[in-house]
Amino acid sequence: MAGAFGVGQLLQSLLVQTSPTDPMTLLSIVALLLSVAVTACLWPARRAARLDPMMALRHE
Repeated sequence: MAGAFGVGQLLQSLLVQTSPTDPMTLLSIVALLLSVAVTACLWPARRAARLDPMMALRHE
């Protein structure tokens, strides 16, 4: 969040009708990044959970 505030101040000239510390914008970006991270972690985990552990250990 501290980095977001710092970069927001630097990019203030590019922001149109939005404050660099707009809480709704910051929260929506955090939610977007969190959902992408969770999806990126769950997809391979679900795929790995479908494997039989004994078959995975026997396979070289």
